[in-house]
Amino acid sequence: MKLINYTYLPFALIAAFTSFGQESYKPTEEERAQMELVRAVKEQRIDHASFLGRAFNTKILFYGQVVDQAGIPVEGALVTYSPSAGLGALDGRKAKYKLTSGKDGLFKVMTNGTDMYVSVEKDGYRRTTAARYEEGGEVIQAGGRVGSQAKIQFFDMFGKPERNHHPEEGRPVQFVIRKIGELEQLKQFSGRFRGLKPDGSPRRISLDGEDGLAHFIEIICRSEYDRPVSLPGTPRRYDWSFEVKVDKGGIQELKDDGFEAPKEGYAPSLFMVKMPADESRWYYRFYDKYYYVRFDDGVCARFRVTQGGVTVNAKHEPYVILKSWLNPNPKSRNLETAE
Repeated sequence: MKLINYTYLPFALIAAFTSFGQESYKPTEEERAQMELVRAVKEQRIDHASFLGRAFNTKILFYGQVVDQAGIPVEGALVTYSPSAGLGALDGRKAKYKLTSGKDGLFKVMTNGTDMYVSVEKDGYRRTTAARYEEGGEVIQAGGRVGSQAKIQFFDMFGKPERNHHPEEGRPVQFVIRKIGELEQLKQFSGRFRGLKPDGSPRRISLDGEDGLAHFIEIICRSEYDRPVSLPGTPRRYDWSFEVKVDKGGIQELKDDGFEAPKEGYAPSLFMVKMPADESRWYYRFYDKYYYVRFDDGVCARFRVTQGGVTVNAKHEPYVILKSWLNPNPKSRNLETAE
């Protein structure tokens, strides 16, 4: 974890308190003390060491519950928590503590710190993902449901207590792990696929593996990376896109933690990303996208794909890293794996 740079903290806090005055949030007495502590360091009435010592001594009281994808409590799950990861970075340590969820999947944490990372796991279950809490992200409320890991805020370093978590014993935060269901014999296939041409020529990949002859997808890249920069000294931006087409079938994006391919909703092709050069939030690559595929013969698959690029002989060569799971049984849409 990165260390907090307090050199620029006073300037950040000016903006924070200017916007805070417009909020309707009513801080608790403890949070008002936090705000005063932030003001004190901003106005240099206390030194940073004193500020950190008092901030990281914030009391943490947290109520959690482990549940499966159906909301059923999971007893005996391993709960790992790490308070104030920032403080661990300051002194070279990253403390982790473990406990076990009890009856009804409930657990309780009492410690000290500005924030706390919590993750849960259990044999026979898989972890689930959810958007991580980050600056400007969604606040994790009592009674809320998250994935199998989350960051919980108790002292916001920039004087925004509305981001703090308020524990309620009767409304624990629910951490979801997914119970592994029935497993079938799937064909797994993975690799880095180079040789993609940025002119839109398709790169055919069989999800059956190296000896596959039937179940193909096509990856199509279009990129103007090699176009000369119009104005020297400006950031290099260019039009680029990645499209996936299915030979004799359809595709749709996987947006949940399910492992059963849908019956409907497939399209012949999808853009995994389409990035114009003038996009306000332009970026040069995409990470981990997930898709379901269903072929005309009833065979289903899912795959994960990540994009990258290398420069070879002064030419940009895009590639994709792909991993797929295909069920060769055309009468089953089950794509469950133990991993």
